[in-house]
Parts: sequence; C-alpha cells; structure tokens
Amino acid sequence: MIVVTVQGKKRQKKINLTSILNNMPDINVVCTMPTIDENFLVNVKETYMPHMVVVDFETPLKVRMDFFDVLSLLKFKISSLRIILIASKTSVESFGKDKFYKNLENAKIHDCIVSDDNEFIEDRLKKIINSPYPTEFDFIKTASDDDKDEEPITVTS
Repeated sequence: MIVVTVQGKKRQKKINLTSILNNMPDINVVCTMPTIDENFLVNVKETYMPHMVVVDFETPLKVRMDFFDVLSLLKFKISSLRIILIASKTSVESFGKDKFYKNLENAKIHDCIVSDDNEFIEDRLKKIINSPYPTEFDFIKTASDDDKDEEPITVTS
C-alpha cells in the first residue's frame, strides 16, 4: 500500500508517523510532506498516487484555505483515497471538540486518532489500516489529577 504522510518537522520529533508506518507490513511510505502548500494537492494526486494519506493536524499550512477545506478538496479529487487524521488532544480542545468532529464529518474523513501517545497511535493506525471500512473516531481521555494512566475511549460518530 502506497502511503504519503503529511507532518511538520517540529511534530515529527515527538511522533514520527513515517517511522511508525514503515514498521508495518505492506506499507510503503513514499513521501513525507512537511507543509501543506499550493503544490500539495497536485503532488499527492499526480506524483505519488497513494492509497492512503496520514495527516497530522498540526502540519503547517502555507495556503489560504482552512485545514479541513484542504482535506475535503483532496478527498474530492481522489475519492478512493483513505485519509487518516492524527491530532493532539490539546489541538482538538483548542479548536473546539464539537467543531473539530463536525468539520471531519463535513470533509468526509472517517478515520481520526486524537492522542500524543506513540503506542496508542501505532495501535490505532494498525487497526485502521487493517480495517477495510472507516473506523470510529479514537481519542485518549487524560486521567484525572491523581496520576492514573490514560484510558483509551472510542467515540462513534
């Protein structure tokens, strides 16, 4: 399966999507795009022709479009493309949870992982990739102040 990752260099230091995906069988990461710029849609469609694009929500935008509009346009141009969105819990909360998930739904993005935990992201990516159908939106709920481990919680749209 041909995969393109879209992730800023700053975020790659914390969660490297290319490394995670390269450890999975039958996955060939052909490119990691560090920004979403004016050539993004052309490169994804015509240069790389991937089966899947894994996008980090914190990727720098260098276009005058909303992040979700770019994903929606990408999905429109390549209707069979599977897009998986990775986001940090902080990003989703600052964007507004309801607004974030509503924008995902409008962009027809059905696979989303919200977490900063490498193991959780890797586990969820495996489940999503091995599933022929869209999965639920996945996120980790942070523990209360008593320092308990994080519990995975699944939200169905």
